[in-house]
Order: sequence, then C-alpha cells, then structure tokens
Amino acid sequence: MNSPIRAISSVIVFCTLGLLSHSCASGPKTDGMLEQPIRLIMTDFRTDTEMTLVNDAWLQGQGFPGTNASARKAAFFSVTRGKSKTTTKVLDNRQAALLVNHIRTEFDFNEYAVAGPTPPGGGYFSSSVEIEVAGRSKHFGYKSGLPREALKHLSETKKVFVAVYNQVYSLQSVEDAEGFKRELGRR
Repeated sequence: MNSPIRAISSVIVFCTLGLLSHSCASGPKTDGMLEQPIRLIMTDFRTDTEMTLVNDAWLQGQGFPGTNASARKAAFFSVTRGKSKTTTKVLDNRQAALLVNHIRTEFDFNEYAVAGPTPPGGGYFSSSVEIEVAGRSKHFGYKSGLPREALKHLSETKKVFVAVYNQVYSLQSVEDAEGFKRELGRR
C-alpha cells in the first residue's frame, strides 16, 4: 500500500473510532439495544465477499455456552469452519449498539433501507449493508438509479463498517489449516 493511501486509510480508521468514542462521551445513544442481539453484514456480490459483525447477545441467542462474554466468544471461535465462514467478528454489546445507532443517524440508514434481509445472491444489488436487531432486518444496497445522496450515505456506511471491522481482533478455527493457508496465498 503506498504512502498516501495508507495515510487516508489511517485517517478513516481514526475518524471512525473517534466518532464512536464521541457518541460514548456525549451520553449513551444505544436506543435500548444494549441487550438486543445485533448482527451487521456487509456483502459485495461482485467479489462474493461477506463480512459480519455480531455482539455477545447474538452469541447467546445462537446458544454459544459460557458464563461471560469472553467464554462465549471463545466457544464461537472454537467451532471449525471453512474459509467462506471465517469472516464473523464479535463486538461487545455496547460497541455494536453504538455502531448501529451511528450508521442509522449519521447516514440515514433507515431512510434508504428496505425491511427484511438482503435477497439471496443480492437480487438487484451489487453490494449491501444489512442490520439485524432482535431478529428484525433492514438492508441498504447499491443499485443503479440511486440518488447521489443515497450513494454517498451507502459509501460512508461501508467505510465505517470496514474501519470498525478491521479494528476488531479475532481468531478462528478452520477445518483444514494447510488448505486455508493455500487459499489465502500464505505459507
């Protein structure tokens, strides 16, 4: 990655984390979501890439055992998966609620989103962001003909999602470690 791109990426990450911290500092803006299961999914159907963020309440709802969030996270990451299913990362309940609130308020997510999950295979979308809170989903995706303002909001939503996603550390058990490394081009 060249220096200007690295600098821009760093600014986006620091701004994202700063915005979420500012939301924290100015008072709780979680809209009753602290104990709600939350799942955010960003999908690019052109490259068949899916990234998912979930919270501890979601892990509990999926039946992962543990007496606390760390134990449930360990149980979740101990399940072996193939490469295509290793893109889920876990936030704590507050972080997930703040992220959802930030996307909804700063980028008018609810104004552009459609109720329900993203259609299988994307439908007419080339990429989408889906937010599921307590089992209720809304999705917002790129399609031709979107107004300029909607395109800007979708682009910014995706940037914030990726910046947060890239800051979350996670481990994952995989079915075939050597095959997994080969698929990723690692030795």
